[in-house]
Amino acid sequence: MLSYEVTYNDKSTSALENVISAELDREIGVPADSLRLVCEFDPRLRNADMIRAFSGDRVVFEGQLDEIITEQKIGCTIMRLNFRNIAAALLDNEAEPVMYVNPSAEMIFTRHLKPFGVKDYRADSPALLGTLRIVKGMTHWQVFENYCRNAFGEPPGIDSNGTAWFGGLKKSKTVYFGGNGFRYYSLKEKIERCKLISAVRVKLSDSPRYTGLIENKSRAAENITRVRLVDAVADKSNIQTADRIIAAGNRAAHSIELRCKGCQTELLGCKAELDDKLLGSQKKLTVCKLKYLFDSKGERTHLLLRAESSE
Repeated sequence: MLSYEVTYNDKSTSALENVISAELDREIGVPADSLRLVCEFDPRLRNADMIRAFSGDRVVFEGQLDEIITEQKIGCTIMRLNFRNIAAALLDNEAEPVMYVNPSAEMIFTRHLKPFGVKDYRADSPALLGTLRIVKGMTHWQVFENYCRNAFGEPPGIDSNGTAWFGGLKKSKTVYFGGNGFRYYSLKEKIERCKLISAVRVKLSDSPRYTGLIENKSRAAENITRVRLVDAVADKSNIQTADRIIAAGNRAAHSIELRCKGCQTELLGCKAELDDKLLGSQKKLTVCKLKYLFDSKGERTHLLLRAESSE
């Protein structure tokens, strides 16, 4: 079971006891992790500021309190506490308009992440060559995300230790489900053909016509007609943009949800393989979303698997 340490507005800390239920949500591509707790009434929590959640000695969540709800019911009073991790500050603050030329990951970290509590960063080559325009109304998260999507073709992430991953939250570890691997008590496969993109037409010159054509080679897209347009001239994009649109559709069209006993919060971003009696062997998957739950029924973790990115 997770344990919790609360930091109050006066910077004092104490363990949080008497937690009735907990729900932790983490998802690749979603900026802020969220933690929702229900606990017995404690007047000190009205002055709570930050929380850290631990699985043993490992920090699985660190964030600031967003909302406190106190409810009086027959025979008891409870408190509902809603937290978001440090990525929330990037969402909640606007960046000053500016134009960057050939910005590095270090510069983006120093100017847009570090001031809001992000402790470190990981970024491989390449850096972004060209310009990155920040317009009025953009948040610091949007700056971070735009940089990463343009430089690495992936949505960024911030892990539970406060480290920003410019190339996305990916782990080299492979986890195995079924067979001799992790056991699950529930499985749900979803095939959403409506998310498949059959082709992307690309405008490659000042001509009004979209002469370039990138087709989806996946067998799943056979008999599907769903075309998107990319203006590579006006949007300063390229052929790779079309490839990414098709790949994103392919990943979104097939998912597997597994429900496991216990706390499995360390699996987000891991590569995965499934060995199931009905679905057979499925490889090249990624754990892209998880929900940890604790209540009167005990601990359990819901995991969402999709095809890993080929980019």
